[in-house]
Amino acid sequence: MHPRISSVAFTLTVLFLLACGSESGGNLPSATDGCPSTGVRACGDIETGGKAILVCSKSKKWEVEEQCPGECAVDAVTGPVCSEVVNKASDPCDQQGAEVCGVTTDGFQAVVVCSTDGMWGILQLCQEQCDPAGPACTDSPDPLDLIPEGIVEDVVTDTGTPDPDVLEEIEEVVFKDLMPDFTPPWVESTSPEEGQSEVPVPGGDEQLIIKVVFTEPIFEPTIGASTITVSDAGGTELELLFAFEDEEQTTVLITLEGAVFPSSPYTVELHPDIRDLAGNSMGNTYKFSFFTAAIPTLNHYGQLAGKYAPLVHGETFLDAPHYDYPTRFDLDGDWVAFNNVDYIKASALKVEPYVYFSVTETKSHYFIFYVFYYPFRYAETESARFGNDVSGSMVVVRKSDDAPVAVETYYKMQEWDERSVSYITTESGFIPAGETPTSMKFDGMLDAGVLFPNGHYVAYLSARSHESCLWLDENNSYLDGCQLNAGIKASMSYVEFKYKGGAVTELSKTGGKFPATASDVGYGLIHLLESWWPRRSEIGADKMWDNTYSYEPHTTGFPNRPKFNAPLPSLFVDPIGNDNGRPPWAWRHYPQNGASFYDMPRGVVFMDPAVHFQQRHDQKYPHEWEDWDGENGYSTEYCFNPYFNLDFRGLWPECSQPE
Repeated sequence: MHPRISSVAFTLTVLFLLACGSESGGNLPSATDGCPSTGVRACGDIETGGKAILVCSKSKKWEVEEQCPGECAVDAVTGPVCSEVVNKASDPCDQQGAEVCGVTTDGFQAVVVCSTDGMWGILQLCQEQCDPAGPACTDSPDPLDLIPEGIVEDVVTDTGTPDPDVLEEIEEVVFKDLMPDFTPPWVESTSPEEGQSEVPVPGGDEQLIIKVVFTEPIFEPTIGASTITVSDAGGTELELLFAFEDEEQTTVLITLEGAVFPSSPYTVELHPDIRDLAGNSMGNTYKFSFFTAAIPTLNHYGQLAGKYAPLVHGETFLDAPHYDYPTRFDLDGDWVAFNNVDYIKASALKVEPYVYFSVTETKSHYFIFYVFYYPFRYAETESARFGNDVSGSMVVVRKSDDAPVAVETYYKMQEWDERSVSYITTESGFIPAGETPTSMKFDGMLDAGVLFPNGHYVAYLSARSHESCLWLDENNSYLDGCQLNAGIKASMSYVEFKYKGGAVTELSKTGGKFPATASDVGYGLIHLLESWWPRRSEIGADKMWDNTYSYEPHTTGFPNRPKFNAPLPSLFVDPIGNDNGRPPWAWRHYPQNGASFYDMPRGVVFMDPAVHFQQRHDQKYPHEWEDWDGENGYSTEYCFNPYFNLDFRGLWPECSQPE
């Protein structure tokens, strides 16, 4: 390209826009578009299909200043003006489709066409003259006429004639599109994408970089902390660095300074004042979220969850047995809660059984949670039915000999009635001298081989209400709950779910119905850190969660417990409106049948299980259970509790190694 082409092209563009303003016809701005600067006036289109004079408001939106009865044109002195077409040759028109030269009432020449309603309409508004022989406008600008004085020599030859090659380059650059740019910029793509999960967490000195690609070049001064924010799960805005990846300035790189946490949501907001090179603002906020991956060293805990995974007897309701299959929340392919009931009722042709799990570790014990999720609680009474039901259990494993020593269940009877049963083995060491299982608030004590045959407890999940109990519990213990006896067991229909190394058995609809009985059905395990927990900020009617609560640690008798400062989801969205299922970090032991053993803040059951388990059963002060001495006893110090970002594995001798 000629050495002065770039500057000449830019100058020509500016001169042309100053001379022309907005033209009528072609790419006129719409009254709904963003506009470049307050007070700017232009011709534009309105929703009714007519023309109008538009003015740019303080909110950077076009407003109609005057609606034109005919056309709108730009006068070099007065700016945009409304005008009507007058055809000098024949008035009115009577030959549909005829094109002739015409003149508007305010003197602009135009190519006009006879429309179906017998009126002349502007086909092309001429800047100067209309040639009747065409008819056509004859005012295509001569590039030399617009070149500023003093630089003409850059585009002419020694003979004084224009250099054709240079003029061709000028025309390609300047006159490809002489219309002003009224189109606001927008986001073409992002990386990570909206809703993307398992986004890797940078290691070492690396930083997480977010890439945003715009539809056109962006004005650099409008990229910064005032127009782009990235927030964590608690809504805290992070420190950011900004840069363009390309010379065209269409791709912005956003670098997150500081730590990025695993299994966490991050939300990016691009604000309306981001502008293109013509000054057009986006006009609307662009917002997207992504979710970081869990820490990669969870293999050991996945193996533990599989090793002690329960054998599940899931009772089924004969009319709709698939309502009683534990499965995954996103069984319909999305992470929206309100449509799961409709999907399981009307659309599902197969259901894959899954159980969610989570493991925390203290110096003395593992606390393994198993969470059973159901899209629909089809309770006997219609008023008790709701979507997204949850029950579960916790298995306590002694680390010194890898022995499962306790199992505690959780289920929700109704809104303010959350119950559980708690059993221990005779080898657990949880009954001090002079105490009994009853005095320690256990529902029963059995030999390890009975409570955990082959290392797995046998769960009973009731039909319709999904109460989580033990198959061997036929005494109904302290809290009533699951009604079981030999006669009921012999007559009920149920599916036997078992963990088979991760192999999942599909339960399919055949002959219009799902199976009510089946055995040896394999279920999969899904870590909560890789599924629900990263999405804890997805609050809203069209998302996953309905409401939040503020977690409070239990400190009575247990000082300096870990805290969680951000709000946590407390309920799933319920499309039916009767009640709500609870995620495990919002569970509470709060039975409403006169047997409330203790009152503890919501969520401690799951978030701080070491304290929950001791407070529920060892309520004397000082505690009767022996404190951890390095080899024996009970510890409430966590080796690993990812919900508080506590990880001392490999640092303390009592803790497992990261795998």
